[in-house]
Amino acid sequence: MSVTFFYFISFLLPCAFLVIQSLFLFHYFVLITFVLEICDLPSALLICHICSYSQHPEEFRQEFKLKGRKLLIG
Repeated sequence: MSVTFFYFISFLLPCAFLVIQSLFLFHYFVLITFVLEICDLPSALLICHICSYSQHPEEFRQEFKLKGRKLLIG
């Protein structure tokens, strides 16, 4: 019985991981589609860039300074 349980868990965990990962990817797809509907392309790219780098604030600050200046100048 423990072998059957082990195989069940070893099959279930990767499936659960794939489902969770696909939900996150779907969430980003919906976010990008929504942003593209209400914004022009440079604004949408900037918003998606902010969302993707929100987990790394220090890297984001440095990159935002460079890209923000390019958008304001260009």
